Amino acid sequence: MKSITRLFTLWLALAISLVACRPPTSPTMVVLPSLVASPSVSVTREISPISPSPTTPSLTNTPTTALTLTPTQPPLDTPPPLGAPTRASSQFISAACPFRVPDGLREGVNLHCGYLSVPADRSRSDGGTLQLAVAILHPEDGATESDPILYLEGGPGRSVLEFLYLTYSRNFKPLLASGRDVILFDQRGVGVSRPALDCPEQDRLFYELLDNEMNGRQLTEQQMDRIVARAMETCAKNLAVKADLTDFSTRASAADVADLTAALGYETVNLWGVSYGSRLALEVMRNHPNIVRSATLDSALPAQVDLYGEQPVNLAAAFDRLFQSCAADEACNAAYPDLRQVFFDTVAQLNQENARYESSDPLTGQRYTVVLSGDNFIDLVFQFLYDTDVITLLPRLIYNVSQGNYELISLLTGSVIATHGALSDGLYYALQCREEIPFTSPEKIRSAAAAFPEFADYFDQSAIQSVFEICTVMGLTNDAPDASANQPVASDISVLILAGEFDPITPSTWGQQAADTLSRAYFFEFPGMGHGVSVARECPRQIMLAFVENPSQLPKSDCIQEMGAPQFSVPVAAPVKLVPFSNKEMGIQGLSPSGWKEVNTGVFSRQATPLDATLVLAQASSVNAEMLLQQLARQFGLTEVPKSESQREANGMTWSLYAFQVRGLPLALAIAEVEGKSFLVLLQSSADEYSALYQYVFLPVMDSIKPLN
Repeated sequence: MKSITRLFTLWLALAISLVACRPPTSPTMVVLPSLVASPSVSVTREISPISPSPTTPSLTNTPTTALTLTPTQPPLDTPPPLGAPTRASSQFISAACPFRVPDGLREGVNLHCGYLSVPADRSRSDGGTLQLAVAILHPEDGATESDPILYLEGGPGRSVLEFLYLTYSRNFKPLLASGRDVILFDQRGVGVSRPALDCPEQDRLFYELLDNEMNGRQLTEQQMDRIVARAMETCAKNLAVKADLTDFSTRASAADVADLTAALGYETVNLWGVSYGSRLALEVMRNHPNIVRSATLDSALPAQVDLYGEQPVNLAAAFDRLFQSCAADEACNAAYPDLRQVFFDTVAQLNQENARYESSDPLTGQRYTVVLSGDNFIDLVFQFLYDTDVITLLPRLIYNVSQGNYELISLLTGSVIATHGALSDGLYYALQCREEIPFTSPEKIRSAAAAFPEFADYFDQSAIQSVFEICTVMGLTNDAPDASANQPVASDISVLILAGEFDPITPSTWGQQAADTLSRAYFFEFPGMGHGVSVARECPRQIMLAFVENPSQLPKSDCIQEMGAPQFSVPVAAPVKLVPFSNKEMGIQGLSPSGWKEVNTGVFSRQATPLDATLVLAQASSVNAEMLLQQLARQFGLTEVPKSESQREANGMTWSLYAFQVRGLPLALAIAEVEGKSFLVLLQSSADEYSALYQYVFLPVMDSIKPLN
């Protein structure tokens, strides 16, 4: 379902973390880690904290940390009730973490959680309170610096805490090396804070309308947009029972940041805002400059830009960069010639006749039928441009879809499905309808879109009008807008601005616009990168850490010179170099592909990108061949044991060859038995590389395998 309203969500992709989320595999098992079903994970919005252990130390016991807060009330097992009388100042109260704790963090040791109670409306003394869920991460030996890094999530409306168990190692753990605490919190109206402005009505529709059907009836885009608008109208009425949507604004959230800093006992903080989080950071700098030691704006969204009105230009520019980069890359251009023409021809064909494919939520394993129109295809490629690791796959994805191969797009769509529920839609519209929509118009968007006829159907009247209709039915267009929401922020605070070359939603020009009124700003653009660069590559992260260490000095940026255009994924077209390996535990030796990482005993993964599922397995087992084949069939979830297609002689062994698919990926399997011991070689690959890898990897590896002397 195409919806321009969802397109404008500042989506920081979790694709890599989600698709790569696999349970550990015992090295003694003959098993493919990438084929093991992901565990079912329920992401809950109801706050049901685990009661703290009686031995959990208080925050005041954290060694060398600047956190010297002594709560005015004893720690609570649950947050204070909503609507409690407004206190003279915001309070932080310790509580158990209301989210799945990541590996490597221990509550009461290097992780402390609680709730910040803030006034819902600071202009009133009787407006009640909101409870913001907070997590403080500590360096293992305690903080050595008194100014923490305070993270501001994007969206607006995306929860940082709900998916922390997936993002901690990649996004936040490296920052603890700075010797600083890292503060995370779900902003007012978001995630596990209370109340969360969630719209379950819209969430249910998202999943139900993936196949463009409802109650067995096929729907048009216009019909689906109207249904979504009605769902958001219902959501607004339901939310009105527990919250006043006018209490939710970027200015109010900025005041929350100031209150949180004070309540935790810090004098100053280093702000780190990504996407909409950069907009919030700028608002903190505008209204509460005294608490800001430094600010990092990643994928900057300055207040003065027209997010909706400029989107046609930004979207078209991002697609142009993709097409031009592939054309300039000899290998990409050879593998995927005329990429621009192929893309728009595919869009036209899909708009004329929609495609259908199956996709799975990688967290729950739930499968969905997805209808793909040309406009949906534009929308998905647009979203995939956010993720630096996925950019390298996009020429391949476009060609695959043009040829009716939906394997890769199915995998990536699963990430979009899994992360959909992490956005609090009510909060998203509460902010967008009152801080963005009043400063643009359908006419502005239509005028900008007219310059790009290739996207004419995508930016059609219905799509443009839908967000304005939602704002109207939710009752969010009646009050006068806050003029400051459209005014640039001027400041002499030290600011680091980071931008990705391929970012489709917050282009580098916006970062430069933000810098125009910031007298002490350092700006860096990173080639080949998309949205949210500080969490995607080591170079921007090291620049950020160097800046936080000394905000008054231009950080070294030599690493940028080592970066370049995306290394686009192209199919194997030449023999793969093989090198010897041996395994004493299994009593086996042979060849494995050079440069492929042994991720488990006898499991060699290519890992050309974080989403690369290509691997070859070479193992031995003490069970006989028939029993091993039966075990594999059960493990792979096959309805019946595969039948051998042929045999092959190598190294004095007779190999039985099999071919089948598991979760949409083709597999080649070879099993040989010598004196009751079985030898196994297995190749997993995408469909478009299967034939080449079968020839250049699978057969040579199989021919090399023999018992260890």
